[in-house]
Amino acid sequence: MKTWLTLILLSLTFVGCKSGVQSTAVEQEERTQTLLSRGSSMESSVNYSIVKSEQYTVDTAGEKETLVFHSDDASEVEAFEAAYLTLTNEIAPRFKGTMILAKMGEKRTGGYSIEVQSVKDAGRFVEVTLLSNAPQGLATMALTNPFIMISLPDNHKDIKIIDK
Repeated sequence: MKTWLTLILLSLTFVGCKSGVQSTAVEQEERTQTLLSRGSSMESSVNYSIVKSEQYTVDTAGEKETLVFHSDDASEVEAFEAAYLTLTNEIAPRFKGTMILAKMGEKRTGGYSIEVQSVKDAGRFVEVTLLSNAPQGLATMALTNPFIMISLPDNHKDIKIIDK
């Protein structure tokens, strides 16, 4: 009887521990998100997906920058493929529409990240609001360069980035 009771308590402990875990970056990457705008009547929802959200380490200091690539421009597709290879050491996925690459720049510890706060169609352009997050509590002591890649399928409009 004691053995069964111990096993039940242990299994409840393990199940209870997992319930408080937040979703990982991989789970966020796999989700395609649609945000509905709450602004003016000119704004509407825009479909987007997070292609990758990671931290990369390089020998040289990375600068904070945001790059926009459109699939209807061969030179921009080539530039995206080169940037993707540099950041991930992988072959870039093919994309249709617009790809946004936002880099936070070099940070002295791990735990920094960039997340999408909103994506709105504002008529002539698409407004993308990004939120930069600092580490909470202890962090890995290593030079990192957080980045996020966002895909806006079938969208070739100008992009306005708002960084918070």
